[in-house]
Amino acid sequence: MAIPLALAGGLAVLATTRALAADPGNGQGACRRDLEFIPGFLLENDTGAPEHLMRLGGPALDKAMAEARDRIAADPTGAECRSILKSYARAWRLGHIDVSPAPGKTPGDAATLPAEPPARPGLASLRWLSDKTVLVTLPTFDPAEREHLEALLVSQRRRLDRTPNWILDIRDNDGGSDSTYASLLDAIVISPRVEVGAEFLSTPANIANTQGVCRVYQDKSCEAAVAPLVSAMKAARPGDYVRPPGVTEAVSVRRDHRAPREAPRRVGVVIDQACASSCEQFVLSVRQSYNVKLFGRRTAGSLDYSNLRPQVLPSGERLLWYATSRSLRLPHLPVDAAGIPPDVYLPPAAAGADPAAEIVRVRAWLEAP
Repeated sequence: MAIPLALAGGLAVLATTRALAADPGNGQGACRRDLEFIPGFLLENDTGAPEHLMRLGGPALDKAMAEARDRIAADPTGAECRSILKSYARAWRLGHIDVSPAPGKTPGDAATLPAEPPARPGLASLRWLSDKTVLVTLPTFDPAEREHLEALLVSQRRRLDRTPNWILDIRDNDGGSDSTYASLLDAIVISPRVEVGAEFLSTPANIANTQGVCRVYQDKSCEAAVAPLVSAMKAARPGDYVRPPGVTEAVSVRRDHRAPREAPRRVGVVIDQACASSCEQFVLSVRQSYNVKLFGRRTAGSLDYSNLRPQVLPSGERLLWYATSRSLRLPHLPVDAAGIPPDVYLPPAAAGADPAAEIVRVRAWLEAP
């Protein structure tokens, strides 16, 4: 079944959601149409929205809607409208939800909010701190990084095999793709690990937007990858959850082929609250190996609801990015509620402090007798 609007309880915005007359020349009207569309659409199609509504409560989201309406009343520019809608969407949850310009559209204030996403941070790198310890810096798991990371590990394989301690710095890593770090897991993990799958919500919008996501990314391999999932979603009733074809169990046990003698003896993974999405999935996977310890602070908490799809908002000027899948870890092992905690807590550095100081502490722990 589709999610009933009665689930909203005291969410007053649903009672006032309505179709506003199209007026392409009125930025305020277009922005307001987009805003009023969001809550009902999320409750019908976003996998996390019903849970977040129950956890946050209708009054909190009513307040966010009222604040957004007040800001729209000031007749915002296109860029300002996008900022307002983004703030409202993130009142539902902080991660895996966004508002962006539609393809070919440019916000009114492009200097402040560019149509293209900001450039990713630098490439993965290796630096030996001593003959016992190597620092592996991983600023992103963007899919474009996969080949670079694989080549880096291959080119330094012999020296890495002789290095007993590895530090993985994934602070400020906002994720990307799980496939990017697959070669790194093979190099580190020395015990079987459990991987948990996800299930997808089948609705007409989710089916259409899953088909359409490939046009946004302009990735030729995308359509072949999503076609089996689209077929499974079409075969389900609206409101039902389906697993991707071939996924029959909630969990699977992975056994890596790399011999233990070739893996590092100790691995310290440095995390913080900016580690999100695929970065958190990496943490969940690598921490299962008994040669790994997590250092730092809890992660962002942006993983339970994912596989974002774009929905064109009524104005045609903007896209709402929302989640179409939920992890099969739920409800037993949620990540979004509080992130993933470290094994060894490192308090936040003072303002202006050198981030490398944390690496020094982790190295001392790894090299201790």
